[in-house]
Amino acid sequence: VAAFRATSALAGKRLFYWGDIDTQGLRILSVFRERFPACRSVLMDEATLDRFPEYRTDAPAENAEEPRALDDAELALYRRLSAMGTANRLEQERIPLSWARERLATSLSG
Repeated sequence: VAAFRATSALAGKRLFYWGDIDTQGLRILSVFRERFPACRSVLMDEATLDRFPEYRTDAPAENAEEPRALDDAELALYRRLSAMGTANRLEQERIPLSWARERLATSLSG
């Protein structure tokens, strides 16, 4: 994220961010969005988290300030993950490719 923050080549581009569904992934999204406010997250939502409970793992607990650059749904997800304690991470590489393709296509067409 730091390398992208230093460049202006992405300014004005249509940007999407897909990271792990955990507090750290949402924190990284927030940092990226501070530089590129129009960036949209994909596959980082409660529907995806709820769709694949069998792939969730435990993320380490965080005692940090809430990220500032999340939208309402992302912030609600951040708070939910923070309160869960266990099974609070869904790594992006665990999401089945068929689901990812469908959701990415929807995001790109909208």
